[in-house]
Amino acid sequence: MPNHHFVAKLIAGGGPPPLAELENIILQVGDSEEPLAWLATRKPGAGWQQRDDSLCIAFFDNREHDCIDAVVAKIVGRQIEMPKVPAVRELHEGHFGFQAWWQLAEPVRLRFTSLDTVPGLSKKGRSARQTFSGSNTFAYWSFDDRNNPRLFDSVVATLSNRGVRAEPSFRQAEERLPVSTPAPRTNKEQISSLPGRTNNLYGVDFSGGRETARGNPKIWIASWLLGQKTLTLRCGTDGPALCRSNLAEHVRRTHGWWALDFPFGVAKETASAILETPDLSWSDWLRWCAGGPDATERRDLARKRTDAARVRWSTRRSVDDEHGTTWFPLFEQLYRQTIYGCGEVLLPLFQQKRSEVRVLPWHHLEDAPVVVTEGFPGITIRGRLNLAGSGYKGSRVEHRHERQRILDALMREPYFLPIPPNVQTRAEEDTEGDAVDALVLLIAAWASQTLDSATWQECRQELENDDRLIEGWFPE
Repeated sequence: MPNHHFVAKLIAGGGPPPLAELENIILQVGDSEEPLAWLATRKPGAGWQQRDDSLCIAFFDNREHDCIDAVVAKIVGRQIEMPKVPAVRELHEGHFGFQAWWQLAEPVRLRFTSLDTVPGLSKKGRSARQTFSGSNTFAYWSFDDRNNPRLFDSVVATLSNRGVRAEPSFRQAEERLPVSTPAPRTNKEQISSLPGRTNNLYGVDFSGGRETARGNPKIWIASWLLGQKTLTLRCGTDGPALCRSNLAEHVRRTHGWWALDFPFGVAKETASAILETPDLSWSDWLRWCAGGPDATERRDLARKRTDAARVRWSTRRSVDDEHGTTWFPLFEQLYRQTIYGCGEVLLPLFQQKRSEVRVLPWHHLEDAPVVVTEGFPGITIRGRLNLAGSGYKGSRVEHRHERQRILDALMREPYFLPIPPNVQTRAEEDTEGDAVDALVLLIAAWASQTLDSATWQECRQELENDDRLIEGWFPE
């Protein structure tokens, strides 16, 4: 049997966490001008024969959580050297022994309950369950003996029709229908549907990317005002133009609870190395972020200082470990948001009078017209909407369906967000998922707002006791 395709089993230990590896494949595509990503295997792939329809399945047998997580992708190349891609190098930092690096295109993330779902046979004529029930982690595979230009779509469809889990994260193909609008509710019911809600809510999907004179096309703000029958959604390029430089002022004069989607701090160890002092101050961190003209220059300096201090570059915050996030604040796809967000948005807000703006958890929660907290859409989607691992960022039909699914969950019990049809359509059509993230952050703002002053103070005290207040914290 020719060696055109393969199936790889990712295992814990000796390499990056398997779920982080799968997530990184999807994220590489989302951050790239071309839909390409990289997968590493310890098997060298000797005898590999590239074909136009070559494809692979990489999976993690996560049966502890009653599921198998997988990525299906086209294979467009293979090499023996680690690619010079920062996102790949950071994920694999400190891990050795990988002998093949596979370049993938158009990855689709799926979840299923049994290896019997995988179509085809190994080179030895064995099924996936027979092949990977033991220690085997790599096998050349036969999906179709013909040179089939639609083989990739056929395999994805087969996996979907053979039992992809509908909950908590992926739905079966027959469920992929347009999102249904919740049953009509009275205005009073809509406005009061979130228990304990007493403030205007705002969710900001933030961007450290390139800006134009017309604004930042990747900054999105969702707003739900008390007394407002429906919520609103705007992009940075909607008039008037909104950029990073004027976002802080926009927040300052717009009263309510704000959830901003970028890390407000870095790990204590990282901050100590970057600031070159054990006496850590969050305001010093913000000023350091604002101290350079370019986020990449700041990131490079941070890397030099952490290397000199022998602090692991990929050190994560306690809150990231608590919530099981994939990235650390200075990760390749995140450092611009972190540095620009802290330096250009949080620093001006932090410098306002406490009677006007409070940023949690650093400030005590007292009466103030504007309260700002960190948000993380992926955590809210997983923890609040029960849609863990939802692959909604991308231009494929499956991605749009997942965006519809998230919107449907927001509009259903218990949240009943009044998302009007024009906002639904706009969020569904935003292939990068930023508009959906902004809407999800309304729930994050609400969750933060429902915690009383004593709870925030207790969190702040715990962070201070561990000397980790510089890292920040956010609720689920």
